[in-house]
Amino acid sequence: MGSLFELETQLIITKVLMFIKSGELEIIFSLLERESKMLNSLISKIKNS
Repeated sequence: MGSLFELETQLIITKVLMFIKSGELEIIFSLLERESKMLNSLISKIKNS
């Protein structure tokens, strides 16, 4: 999960530096949230097996 948070921080920096548009960033953040949920689910299933 640390890598996802690091990526999120780097994306925020790109927004501040105006390398990416807000609309594009929102799409990326929604994809990151989806990926995070899938990883949490996988980790949970592995722990419970």
